[in-house]
Amino acid sequence: MVPAFTWRDELAKRSGVVAPYRLDRDRTALVIVDMQNVTAARRPTDGSSAEALDAYQAYFFGRIEAVVVPSAARLLAAFREARLPVVHLTVGSHRSDGLDFEPLRRAFDRELRRGGRAVYRPLAAAGTEAHAIIRPLAPQADEIVLNKVTRSAFTSTGLDQVLRNLGLTGFVIAGVATNACVGLTASDGGDRGYKVVMVEDATAAPTPTLHEAALLNFAYLFGHVRTTTEVLAELALGAPAGRP
Repeated sequence: MVPAFTWRDELAKRSGVVAPYRLDRDRTALVIVDMQNVTAARRPTDGSSAEALDAYQAYFFGRIEAVVVPSAARLLAAFREARLPVVHLTVGSHRSDGLDFEPLRRAFDRELRRGGRAVYRPLAAAGTEAHAIIRPLAPQADEIVLNKVTRSAFTSTGLDQVLRNLGLTGFVIAGVATNACVGLTASDGGDRGYKVVMVEDATAAPTPTLHEAALLNFAYLFGHVRTTTEVLAELALGAPAGRP
């Protein structure tokens, strides 16, 4: 799949409204979004069949495996080495019947199951294997895990209060999906005054065009988009604080 455009090319044609800024190394967290078995693993762990993988799944999970997980793992290792805060976000219901989850998404998942496509994006309940974060990015001690029942973590978790309690002014965000939970959480963060950086090679959307469109909208209105390498360089991770 080839995107109809790239966010960089489109942004170069017009000026966005985001002021330049740099992340403060000691006041920045890494936020990893929905890298769970149910949302980021090619084969589900809840007993569903994964026989019929279409072009969407081939692209989406292929990008996650080849690009997103390695990039997110680099970021995670660097933040851990520097002892900077890490927050993991998950998506799923707290009740086994899913009644506490956002109702329109519940209705969509019901339609998927009726059509025999529950393998694609089923709604997973907290505490199940499907809901668990994938092993390469599994949380360590003192890494905060917040579960949301909406796409933006600012809507249905205490993320804002946690970041403020930690004295943070910004965060770097990775995970899935660029055009949904990642993009909406990042945009909400920017709208609240946080310095937010979306990591383009540590995120994925169902199609390349959706990915580029989400990055373009965020870079135009809410924050900055960087590569993993650019983020590590800006935060001087792997080097003493304050040095390039």
